[in-house]
Amino acid sequence: MRLPLLVLVLFAALPAQAQYAPNSTGIGLMAVPGNETLRLDPQLGIGLGGTRQIGVGSWSWMYRGVIAVTQAVDDPSRATLIPAWVSTGLRYDLSEDRLRPFAILSGTYYQLTNPPAGFTAGVYMAGAGLRLGVEQYLATEISVQFDVGGSWFLQLDSADPLIADAVLGLKVHY
Repeated sequence: MRLPLLVLVLFAALPAQAQYAPNSTGIGLMAVPGNETLRLDPQLGIGLGGTRQIGVGSWSWMYRGVIAVTQAVDDPSRATLIPAWVSTGLRYDLSEDRLRPFAILSGTYYQLTNPPAGFTAGVYMAGAGLRLGVEQYLATEISVQFDVGGSWFLQLDSADPLIADAVLGLKVHY
């Protein structure tokens, strides 16, 4: 009885593989300079983001949602405006060490949720973006990430804005 059990265990055992955390979620702070095309002052925002590894390797799917605050350049009342950013895309890690430089190709949806009357520039936009960044692991489950990038938004009835931004985030891996 022991021999068939021993043979079954030997042939059914798979080679050991290294364990890794394929998911991450974190909080990030976003800074966007002022944009004359959109007639907006600099924006500051906070949001959630993360990654989900695609298979085994350096590719992962990323997502980010940010709510920011800004003001219209030409609004005499200087009311606070609330832009919302939603991005998703593919991330490629250039290294798999504790310090991981990466590149992201993403799509972004931007919506100015409470524009003043008569504000026509950039209320709803979709565009493509490119980001470069670096992620430093502080522990096996915690990392700090900094990335910069830009998104080119398409508008049918006015000039197409190019918006640059920078994000500093703290992520938990699981």
